[in-house]
Amino acid sequence: MKNFHADASWKNGDAFSAIRLLVASSLVFSMSYTGFVAAREARSDPVFSPQSRPPVVLTPSSDGEKPAGGAGLPLPKRTEPASVTDVESGAHIETDMLQTIDPDSVGIWDVEQGGFGTEMWSGSNRQTVEWLLPKLPVTTHSRTMRDLMRRLLLSNATAPYGVSEGVSLMALRIARLMAMGDTEAVESLLGVAPVHLDDEALLRAQVNNLFLVNDSAEACPHIMVAVRKSQDSFWQKGLIFCQVLNGENARAALGVNLMREQGMDADSVFFRLVGSLLGEWEGEINSLSYPTALQLAIARAGNLRLPGDVTQTQNPALLAAIAISPNADPEIRLTAAEKAESAGVLSTESLRQIYASIEFTSEELESALTTAEAIDGPRGRALLLRTAKVQDVPTARAEVLLTFLESARNGDLYETAARVISPILIDIAPAAELIWFAEEAGRVLIFTGALEQAMDWYDLAEREAPGLPEARQVTARLWPLIQLSNPDEPTPLDGAMTKAWVKQGVVVLMSSDEDGDDPSAGIKNAESVARYRGDMLLGLLDSVGKPVDISVWEDRFQKALGEKEEAQKSVSLPDLSLPSPVLWYGLRMAAEELRLGETILFSLVALGSGDLSLVHPITLNEIISHLRLVGLDKEARALALEAAIAAGL
Repeated sequence: MKNFHADASWKNGDAFSAIRLLVASSLVFSMSYTGFVAAREARSDPVFSPQSRPPVVLTPSSDGEKPAGGAGLPLPKRTEPASVTDVESGAHIETDMLQTIDPDSVGIWDVEQGGFGTEMWSGSNRQTVEWLLPKLPVTTHSRTMRDLMRRLLLSNATAPYGVSEGVSLMALRIARLMAMGDTEAVESLLGVAPVHLDDEALLRAQVNNLFLVNDSAEACPHIMVAVRKSQDSFWQKGLIFCQVLNGENARAALGVNLMREQGMDADSVFFRLVGSLLGEWEGEINSLSYPTALQLAIARAGNLRLPGDVTQTQNPALLAAIAISPNADPEIRLTAAEKAESAGVLSTESLRQIYASIEFTSEELESALTTAEAIDGPRGRALLLRTAKVQDVPTARAEVLLTFLESARNGDLYETAARVISPILIDIAPAAELIWFAEEAGRVLIFTGALEQAMDWYDLAEREAPGLPEARQVTARLWPLIQLSNPDEPTPLDGAMTKAWVKQGVVVLMSSDEDGDDPSAGIKNAESVARYRGDMLLGLLDSVGKPVDISVWEDRFQKALGEKEEAQKSVSLPDLSLPSPVLWYGLRMAAEELRLGETILFSLVALGSGDLSLVHPITLNEIISHLRLVGLDKEARALALEAAIAAGL
């Protein structure tokens, strides 16, 4: 694709030729960018293709031979040494010119900043990397997975060997960061992107990014450049918005009429938003369940209230933008903020501030627990959090926090809630009268990295355990989380401790069904949940290098032999499927050959974007073990802990 800057040919050529060239450029762009994912999917799998197996040797030998395993792959371009003569001394100097830098190798993080090093793609084939990058689960709520993705995409690393068959790796990386909602990272990477990669895909990403951070003035010059070369409606709409911002209302109105004449009026929301800015339309936007960055920017410029369904979007970047929009009602902002924090695109501190901005009546504050239970949801949690902050009595504060966590768990926001209340929990001193709160307090503190404070609650339970069954249950349930998170934990993994956890740690409510007609249904489901959690724990412990005593597996084997086949089936647990063999064996090959970046890619794609509780225990064991094999022990443990919490351990 040509460089996306206007040149003299567009200014001086005849109009007919310009139009023909414009149409041709648009067609080429459409074919190149819209279809590149489908094209790669249609190719034979690059992981097992003999022509694209990753090379073993990464640098050309001195005699210019091609690297082993990489037959036919082009080596980096290298200029020949040159010789010069110093004019003053007459000395003859040999100079060795640097290799041409592959623009796809450019990044903003080195190892000290969190990157994976320049040799991250050592041994990997470019086609394999290009095949995997678009499949990254960018909407995952796992902080560990997001951290691995971010570091992978921002690392300054030599590009993998091979010829690109689609969009550049730089464009793919920026697209993935954009889909993650990481506007800061997108801006940083765009800042170092080579000039010749300034094509329409990158320019669109940059403009959308500027809309999301409320910098439309900076976006407009880019739009002016793009609209000269592309007739895509995205640029035409952007141009109209920029004309309004510049006070060129007549031109903007003319642009709107031209778009309508061309049949481009499907986006009725856009025309209403622009009409409001032009003073031609008055009213409210009643629905905006699939907003775009441009629509949010126009609504903000016109101070138009955002409708309630705007928070239905699953786009992390849009959720973060809604959370800080002054033209959104506080409760809409809070709903978006909870989702954005969970997705990793809004800081926990920002969410706390939005919680604190919600107003309540004196009556609501006086009966906080009752009111919060009645209204529930984000507003109810905001009320509970405010109450917990002002509560002086430790037992009362603990009760409010427990209710807050339960509400968040019901809304699939337990991890978010844990991060929000962690500072409050640290200020609560463990005491015997709070033993009923010790398990939840310890779990939250372990999850948020406050292991020292969590151990205080665990030690309290151990002291109370001899005479208090409830305390023994606390130690049994916290013990595996401590083992997963602390590599230096000396507590042995003997059969007795593991059996104690199996006996007490997986206890679930054995309730009957809603109608009460089949009391056994609840019991069967409880047994299924217990079995699932047991399998998950034992697999996770093994994956982090702490295999349990063989007697535990023997006991489980004997129990399985005595059960009927139908009793071993889950009643209401989700279907835990295994990844495709392509990902399974691709991960194994990459890890065994210590191909760091590729191992991370296969691991993330195999995990998927769903909740970690939906990942099969065997899959988690395989992924965590292979992450440790390539030196990512800390990240592997963090992933194991997240999986344990997600599974209800």
